[in-house]
Amino acid sequence: MAPVGRLAIAASLLVVAGCDRSIQFVQKLPEPETHFADPGSLGFDIDRVQENREFIATYTAHGKTTKFRIQLDPASSTAKNFEVGKGRFLPEPGSDRAAILSDLASVLEAKQIPKKITRASSIPFEYVVLGENMSKEQNGFGATPGHWWVLKLFFGNGDAELFLNLNQAIQKGEFSMKDPDYGDYLIAQLARIL
Repeated sequence: MAPVGRLAIAASLLVVAGCDRSIQFVQKLPEPETHFADPGSLGFDIDRVQENREFIATYTAHGKTTKFRIQLDPASSTAKNFEVGKGRFLPEPGSDRAAILSDLASVLEAKQIPKKITRASSIPFEYVVLGENMSKEQNGFGATPGHWWVLKLFFGNGDAELFLNLNQAIQKGEFSMKDPDYGDYLIAQLARIL
């Protein structure tokens, strides 16, 4: 066979092999994630404002829309390899808190929603990163690769804790209850910026 013929066959095999590899790669990608509600959490939409650290959250229900902002300062590692940081919830103009308060109170098992609410410019918290690139499963979060970022938030001087889970790939976030004893405190605090 002429050298030109051998070169053409070799080039054809490389193209076919390359196509085969790309097909296998596409087949190995995980299924697109979907958000499903569970009784212990309240889901909302998120739009990233700045690179991975600031989000506008939107919750729509009962014909009303609540908006708030989540800001997360960069995390730093502790001696035990936990990533910790500080953050805050901020109000967003045009938000109607009626949309979220009753639903969030139900999820957090709060016994009452405050009647008089004093607005705040922010609600600060500290956070610990419990997991990154996790998948959401029926009984929590698993190690199967996914896009969920799982945070545990601490308010005041340890007055309350709350889970905040974020998935930028599907633009979803959720609050999940840590302990029903924190429900009334968390509703009273979050109502100030919602």
